[in-house]
Order: sequence, then C-alpha cells, then structure tokens
Amino acid sequence: MTDPRRRFSGAKLILLAGAHMLVLRRDFNPGIAWQGYLDLPGGGREDGEDPETCALRETEEELGLWLPKGRAKLVHLRHKPEGADWFYAMHMPARLRAEVRFGEEGAGWIALTPAEFVRRPDAIPHFRSIVAGYMRQRPVVGVSPRAVGPAGRVTRGASHPTAQRAPLLPARRCELRLRERPLRGR
Repeated sequence: MTDPRRRFSGAKLILLAGAHMLVLRRDFNPGIAWQGYLDLPGGGREDGEDPETCALRETEEELGLWLPKGRAKLVHLRHKPEGADWFYAMHMPARLRAEVRFGEEGAGWIALTPAEFVRRPDAIPHFRSIVAGYMRQRPVVGVSPRAVGPAGRVTRGASHPTAQRAPLLPARRCELRLRERPLRGR
C-alpha cells in the first residue's frame, strides 16, 4: 500500500477556538469550485511540504494565524484520483478569534459551532459530513461520545457516568466579516 503522504493533494483544518469553528466564505469568482460556500481553512500542497505543514500554512495565509506544528490531529483522509486530502482538527482557546487577520483569499470568515456548520446549507456538503463525523467521535466537554447525536448535536440527558455534566449554553452568533475591496476603475 502506498503512503498517502506521497500522493496528497491538499489539507484542511477543523479549527476550534473554544466552542466555535473558524470557517471561511469562498470567493464568488467564476472558475472556482463551491463559489460562496463556507469552507474550512486549508488548501493545496506546495513544493514538498507534508500535510500538516500544508494545513497550517494555508490557515496562516487565510486567517493570519500562526499555529504550532504537532498539535493538529489527523481526523479524516479523503481519497481522490489526484491524491488524498488530509483533514486535521486543532483545539485552541476561544481568544484565538480575536487574533484573526483575514487574508487575501475568500470573501470573509465566520465563527460557528460545529453543529451550526453541519446544519448550514451553504457549507460545502462533504465538509459538513466530515465535521459531523469528527464531532461524533470526540467527547464534548462533560459529555460522552454516545451523547452526541445526529449532526454533532449534544443529546440532553445522555452522559458518561464519570463525566461532569456541562451546561448546554445557547450558541452565540458571529456576523460574517467581509473584506472591503477597492472598486476597480476608480
């Protein structure tokens, strides 16, 4: 079997800042796939970089965040003819949202809970599935993996006997921050 790192085409990052994922709105430019959809930070491989370096470099380019190597956890491989896409997850403190400096790619960024992302019809469909699968696998604070139901939602009343019960808080909304672009021809 061939090592998928040798034939990987790109990498994405499920970046959680506290309870919220940082996601991008794709550009509306003709010729790109999934125009205007919500996307995970990440992108295509450059030079001979490894998958984690690719995901972290792209996150720095898109959100202005330098993230430490070695903290991202591989959570999914998506095989395609041109090579595998690697999906990582990284959990950082909520204060990371204040450090975002939106880059040159995309129309904006937004912070959503994983459950909100999974329910959004304007999120890339196969990424919604990957995020939902990841959220079913990982324990939510104070809740066992069995307590995470469809679309990554926490099921009330279901918890592991040794877990601390965490209060279910309402999700806070974060407005999409659009980058101002100069008008051409002026």
